Amino acid sequence: MTWYYAIDDQKHGPVSDADLLNLSREGAVLANTLVWREGQADWLPFRAIGPQIHGPGVETAVCADSGRLLPVSEMVPYGDTHVAADRKDAFLQRLMETGDTEVSESGLALNYVGFWWRVLEMIIDGLVMMVPAAICFGPAIAAIAVAESKGEGSEPPALAIVLYIIGYPLMFAAMGFYHSWSVKKYQGTLGHHAIGAKVVNADGTRVGTGKAIGRWACKQLLNGVIAWIVMMVIFAIVFGLFFAISMAGNEGDDTPGTGIIMALPFMMLIGYPLGILLGSFPFLMAAWDKEKRALHDRICGTRVVKK
Repeated sequence: MTWYYAIDDQKHGPVSDADLLNLSREGAVLANTLVWREGQADWLPFRAIGPQIHGPGVETAVCADSGRLLPVSEMVPYGDTHVAADRKDAFLQRLMETGDTEVSESGLALNYVGFWWRVLEMIIDGLVMMVPAAICFGPAIAAIAVAESKGEGSEPPALAIVLYIIGYPLMFAAMGFYHSWSVKKYQGTLGHHAIGAKVVNADGTRVGTGKAIGRWACKQLLNGVIAWIVMMVIFAIVFGLFFAISMAGNEGDDTPGTGIIMALPFMMLIGYPLGILLGSFPFLMAAWDKEKRALHDRICGTRVVKK
């Protein structure tokens, strides 16, 4: 039986069972390295086929330090995980030196990316998405500019409205493709790679297509809806509170317009920043979470870790 394996998206092989086993012991093929053979529907992480390579009846585990898949008999236990006997000292030393290092459920050591680095990642991706935004909405803006140059009135032309309606779904499609494809293919967007991070499953394995799409939907759509609802509620509370206070303070004036005029500045100064702050809690929770998970990471079971 011959196998192929992928490292940095480069296909290697074919190699025999024995060669693949040697590559695993040497650390060239890790537990998460994708492998494939003829007749296999899809590429699988080596850990999924490791037992048949090591032989029947051989219990295997992932080394928490090197990421190699080895027989349990050649490893020492560490909590719920295992460490290769020759890597135990190095592993313990690394845990003492890096306070933010946790051991994942699979035994792979994961360095979670901090909150402010993730903010920078989102800013970078926001700048990247300005390019498809310009492409999607550029025709509508151009139609408005042409209409204004011809003096066709202040109302936007029908063509511009149609182009805007077409542009929004195209923009969402571009965003979804960019985020989902990048996470599936390269384990992260340009923003992630710019800060030296990647998106993985909770056990350190690569994210599949379905989960990559779901992660984007939760991040952009679900989080956006939650943020909008929270902000609207905060706006309404602040506006209603100061509207009532202003009306009570002007007993001789029952005109609602007076209360509205007095309540609007407070809504902008207090309600707007407070609404944005509280509405951003799906992202802010990454600041205090032990594994730096935002809401979409919790829902999809993903982590953003250092490469």
